[in-house]
Amino acid sequence: MTAVSRQSVGTGWDAALSHGGPWTESDFNALPDGLRAELHYGRLILTPSATFGHGNVIRRICAMFDLFVDDPDQVGQQTDVRLADGQVYFCPDFLVLREPGEGRPIAAASVFIVGEVRSPGGGKEYTEKMSEYAAAGIPGYLIIRGTKAQGYSAQYYLLRDGRYELVEKTDPGAILTITEPMAATLNLSRL
Repeated sequence: MTAVSRQSVGTGWDAALSHGGPWTESDFNALPDGLRAELHYGRLILTPSATFGHGNVIRRICAMFDLFVDDPDQVGQQTDVRLADGQVYFCPDFLVLREPGEGRPIAAASVFIVGEVRSPGGGKEYTEKMSEYAAAGIPGYLIIRGTKAQGYSAQYYLLRDGRYELVEKTDPGAILTITEPMAATLNLSRL
């Protein structure tokens, strides 16, 4: 595994730090692999890597979804998803695709379920991310929250009439059963 440093992404860092004016989709796509960033209507948002524990939760939830797809290449983590006609790119914590995927970015139309593991400090999972994923037509949205000490709970939303509707909410460490747009049973006590 290669470590990403300022030297290894070279001009990608320089471009991110010295870019003037609004960012375009072309500017964003010219960034090198390994530079964690999201595009929000002309603004480039650099994002830190996940904590070790956060990364483990992501890895484990992906392993659970692997059991319910035809091909493990349908489940991925931290890969750019193109939204809002290229004006927004989010890098969700995990995603389940309709068919095996490769490369970046992933088209929103290819995504069955998109998911975020909410950090204790919070983020934009219930606001900006939720509205952009819904506007892009992604059928399922899963938010995992909690800590290892408290246990993890989940909220699962389905897209209905252009908005996400909460269809399943669990207590910490419970079983989450998903029936649409695919069937999956996730044991949150294993996170």
